[in-house]
Amino acid sequence: MPKGERKSHAEIGGEDRAAMEAVDTYFGQMASIELAGTKMTPAELKAVFQANQTARLTAEQTRAKLRADILAARRASAKRHEIRLALRKYILATHGPGAQQMLSAFNFSVPKKSGPKTVEAKTNAVAKAKATRAARHTMGKKQKKAIKGTPSA
Repeated sequence: MPKGERKSHAEIGGEDRAAMEAVDTYFGQMASIELAGTKMTPAELKAVFQANQTARLTAEQTRAKLRADILAARRASAKRHEIRLALRKYILATHGPGAQQMLSAFNFSVPKKSGPKTVEAKTNAVAKAKATRAARHTMGKKQKKAIKGTPSA
């Protein structure tokens, strides 16, 4: 394997199992082996590989549980959101927008009062729309129809 490439969990697990079998085969009769300045019995050497496998398995199980817990939390959150929307609609339908105390008890916002716009607000809206069209160089349907393309020669 080239330097810098990572091995998969399955590859490492296979290496560990093979190493434990090889320890039994080649070092099973020895009293101890000195590795990296430490004397180890064959059982201790096998325990190192087994500990790695156990730790990896535990980490994978924890990771799977975390994924499942996150998925469950997302589903619960989606259900909560759906129920909160329905509850707000129910309160507004049964008690009306005047039920400010009930709405605030559930931490819902009170709906805005809608009503007829003033003449000044309408004038400002028209002026703003015209300024936006001019700034964006937008055209209406009839203005677009007036534009005809000419094929190049």
